[in-house]
Amino acid sequence: MYYRIRNFLFPTHFDRRAHLLNATLLLLIVGMSTFTPIFYIASFIARDTTSARNLPLAIGIFILLVAIGLLYLMRRGYIWLSGLILLLVLFVTITSSLMLTKTSWITMAAYLLIITLSGLLMGQYAVLGFTGFTILTTFVLFWLSNGNFTFFQNDPLLLTNWVSFSFVAGLEGILLYIAINSLVRAVRSLNESNEQLQVWKASLEQRVADRTHDLELAVKVGHNIARVRDLDSLLSDAAELIRSRFNLYYVQIYLTDPTGQGLILRTGTGKVGQELTRRGHRLPFGPGSINGVAAADKRPVVVDDTQQSPLFRYNPLLPETRSEMSIPLIAGSDVLGVLDLQSSQPNSFTEDNFSTFEILAAQLAVAIQNARLFAEMEQARTEVEAQARRLVHEGWGAFLDAIRHREEIGYVYEQGKLISVEEAKRPFSEENTAEQLVIPISITGEPVGEICLEALPDKSWSAAERELVNNIAYQVAQHIENLRLLSEAEAYRLEAEEAIRRLVHEQWESFEESFELQPGFVYDQKQVKPLTENGHDTSGYQVPLQIQGETIGFLEVAEGDEATAEILQAVADRLSAHLENLRLGEQTRRALAETERLYTASQALTAVQSEQEAITTLIHNIDHTHLDKILVAQVCHGMDASCMAEVVAGWSRNEREKIPVGEMLTTVSFSVLNQIEPDEVLIINDVTTSSQLDEDSRLNLQAQGIKSLAIIPISSGQETSGWLLLEAIESAWQFTESAIQGYKTLAGQTAVVLERIRALQDAQARATREQLTREIGAKVSSFIDLEKILQTTARELSHALGASHAVIRMGVPMKNETQTNGQNQDRSE
Repeated sequence: MYYRIRNFLFPTHFDRRAHLLNATLLLLIVGMSTFTPIFYIASFIARDTTSARNLPLAIGIFILLVAIGLLYLMRRGYIWLSGLILLLVLFVTITSSLMLTKTSWITMAAYLLIITLSGLLMGQYAVLGFTGFTILTTFVLFWLSNGNFTFFQNDPLLLTNWVSFSFVAGLEGILLYIAINSLVRAVRSLNESNEQLQVWKASLEQRVADRTHDLELAVKVGHNIARVRDLDSLLSDAAELIRSRFNLYYVQIYLTDPTGQGLILRTGTGKVGQELTRRGHRLPFGPGSINGVAAADKRPVVVDDTQQSPLFRYNPLLPETRSEMSIPLIAGSDVLGVLDLQSSQPNSFTEDNFSTFEILAAQLAVAIQNARLFAEMEQARTEVEAQARRLVHEGWGAFLDAIRHREEIGYVYEQGKLISVEEAKRPFSEENTAEQLVIPISITGEPVGEICLEALPDKSWSAAERELVNNIAYQVAQHIENLRLLSEAEAYRLEAEEAIRRLVHEQWESFEESFELQPGFVYDQKQVKPLTENGHDTSGYQVPLQIQGETIGFLEVAEGDEATAEILQAVADRLSAHLENLRLGEQTRRALAETERLYTASQALTAVQSEQEAITTLIHNIDHTHLDKILVAQVCHGMDASCMAEVVAGWSRNEREKIPVGEMLTTVSFSVLNQIEPDEVLIINDVTTSSQLDEDSRLNLQAQGIKSLAIIPISSGQETSGWLLLEAIESAWQFTESAIQGYKTLAGQTAVVLERIRALQDAQARATREQLTREIGAKVSSFIDLEKILQTTARELSHALGASHAVIRMGVPMKNETQTNGQNQDRSE
């Protein structure tokens, strides 16, 4: 109710003047409605029965009725007319009061109030009009007063009062005009500012709406492309979504090539995109194209107007392109490609939508990277599954090898009996039918068997029964796979134990040969003696000495009981562990000694200054204990084709034997070199029985008295410069792995030193030649006479090169002389 009354009294659609007029009329209505009854009651109480009391009462009622009528007229929309009528009625009422009564300050104040009210209700021009009209009206009343009208009284101060009133009224009118005019201008300026603000607000709201709309589209596009896993479908869908949602002319997506220096078009919208993709359109990084620049600089490139940009390259397939934006697709620090956007309108890509497309490009880059990772993950998963299926297939093929297990194992339960598949009366079909249910037994997707069930007559298999059989098949598959893996693990364990025992056996054989150990010892209640082959009785308690399950000896006593046997077994265990520790300690000591020896040899090789010194150092640092002869041979260069190496140094245990330095090792004299590659190591422990030798090579080595031979290449990188020949002549010797490794290490270090020395010699020779060239050139350039130049050249070359004589000649041969004659003449001179 309150809001209804308020809206009725003060309507919200009124402007400033309407509200002022509305308030004035309401004030008059309230005032007259209050004044009239109060005045009437006061007159009645005072018992005033004269006609003078009726005039104010009539004026109050008249003004009240006029105010009500004008309020209704104003509510109908006639605001300016209602204000004018109100002012005229008030003016007429005051003028009538002035004519009927004596002039007073209340009347003059009423005129000033009308002037002020006219400015507020009708503007600055109404102020001037009512001010002039008021002055004119009071002047007419003054003139009529001097004309001796009977209802005017002669007043000598009337003229003075009129002049004073006119001055005040005029001053008020002028001030009100100026004030209202300034106020109107200020209001007009404020309105213009408000209108401009409204325009800006609308523009800003529109921009915000456009930006919000673009961001919403970007989010929708990002959500749509994030669902796609296939890279080709992702790119195609993304390009079409961007083109349609943002109303673009053409959209295309480039991806970087494997080299990372070019762009390959992967998709484009419409038939143009299909054609360009079919052509395999490519672009290089860098200047030459908008997309190349964007990819190389890792920043967006915008062309506002293609007709004015030097970067734009016209494409006849896209004639309507007027603006273009290229945004690099970056993931981390890598450029995955470029998103190219084209519009048929210039200046389509502004700051308002720039960030939107950047966000879209970032989402697309993440989606591309995710699609690639997903594809790689799928490929890896497929490969792993295929590898797992292959391993399962190979594992079960090896498990059912017809040796340890039959190739096919199965059982049939029929008529209350359990029989093998081979004993079954009839074969089962491998296809599912209404009566028969076939469920494969699969391990990691690889079928290794099946379960076949045949229903009773008039019965079909339900979904629950099929699910039950599937679950049973899965559990059976897991269980039999565990059994197979357990069997394989047991087989591997046995193989590992066998390998350990074999290794222990070989190591102890080598250890016994190295130390020439006694076959055993025996205690005969008096002393400990070496054990002979037939010098002990084996009829007592005997316990093996074992290391990792390999027997390396025995511990026995002549007689005893079960307690003796237990003590013997405990001693044997401790003795076996102690012997193995002794062997390992000795092996470690030898390894350290070999390492130290190699270190010493390496230091000695580093200090040599010549090739011969390096070769001598190599021979000196080789262990001569089991060798009878050591030779170092270099590869033949530029000699007879049959020559393979030349002996350059050596050592012999027989001091009287002369080392054959300079001897050529040919394909006939040392044919074993034909059997190996230049960088191959050849170890012959026994020439007589070795299967690595052909018959000619075997006879060749036996003729030289060689029983064991090791050929170690002296090579650096892929180039072999010679061989190290290690010979055992007196007796065959088994080259150990540690000894062979030591030989290879020394040979390799020697090859590096020889290469360094030769490089240094080449550098010194080159420096000497350059120095001679500079010296001879300096001497020759100091002369300006041709003969002096020739003479100096011949003399300096002869001295520098140690030539017996040098000839320098200049001249042009005759035209009828041939080149051959000229060469012969040069030789004769």
